[in-house]
This record gives sequence, structure tokens and C-alpha cells, in this order.
Amino acid sequence: MQENQEASLVTLLNWSTTACGSPFTAPEQISISLSGEVHGHPRFEDGQVITTSAVRGSSGRIVMTENTMYSLVGEPNPMWVQFLEGMDKTLNMEDPISFISGAFNELGGR
Repeated sequence: MQENQEASLVTLLNWSTTACGSPFTAPEQISISLSGEVHGHPRFEDGQVITTSAVRGSSGRIVMTENTMYSLVGEPNPMWVQFLEGMDKTLNMEDPISFISGAFNELGGR
């Protein structure tokens, strides 16, 4: 990541992922967004809970959306973790949204 990108990272606390689409959306058309308490975003107050635009890629805990680079800081939302456990999914805290495929992942993460 370049120096100017590091300076423009926005922080998300108490974060989770959200699937975006309707019941009629084809599975391959469903996008993933982030939700959480934002800090350092020019358009939102610090601590405001937001849902981002669609995730374009990730590398570890750095996530790129349509317009912004986010750093996933601290622990994820406990309700999201409980949801994942109920779905028998393992959360990789080093790369928490590693389910984004390599072809789709514009940041070149796993």
C-alpha cells in the first residue's frame, strides 16, 4: 500500500459484514458490505454506525470498498461472530473477510 493510501485509511470498530441484495437477487450478484462504527471518515461523524458500499477487495484487515479504504480495528461485532458460529463458519481474525475470491479481490489478498 502506498503512503498516501495509508494516510486515508478510515477505521471501523465493532465491525461485521452484510450481504446486499433482495430475495430475488441471483447468488452471484449478491455483494458484501461492511457495517460498523466509523472513525476518520470525511462524511460521517466519528462513532456513527454505517454500512459501506460494496467490498471490492481485502488484504488482511485492510478492506477496499467502492470509494474508501477501511482498517478493521479491534474485535468484530459479537452478534456477527455468534451468527458465524451458528453457521459453522470459522472467523480468521488475521484476514476476516478472506472469502472474497482472488479474481474479484482488487487488493490481491487471498
